[in-house]
Amino acid sequence: MDELIPELPPDFEGTVMLDSTSPVYAITLRTLVNASGAFLMTTMPLIDPSQPASSQTSYFPQLVDGGNYTTEFLLLNGSAATARLQFFNTEGEPLAVTFR
Repeated sequence: MDELIPELPPDFEGTVMLDSTSPVYAITLRTLVNASGAFLMTTMPLIDPSQPASSQTSYFPQLVDGGNYTTEFLLLNGSAATARLQFFNTEGEPLAVTFR
């Protein structure tokens, strides 16, 4: 984003909405240079808030918090609904997670 909007603060964290009258192909990349100087990159999924949300269960196979890595979830809902997040350790036992 800093290439498109140079005045964006370097520590910007937020949501960007993209609207277009014609098809647009977009990809999100998150990059990081870790403590040992290695360049890391990962893709992040895009969502279309105009499409109905799925009421199916979603599974996220990996959570990371430590060693210069974190996992972030962005939960969006355009209407009143309830949701339940459950976290489990590698043995399938409930995992206590602190939200920030």
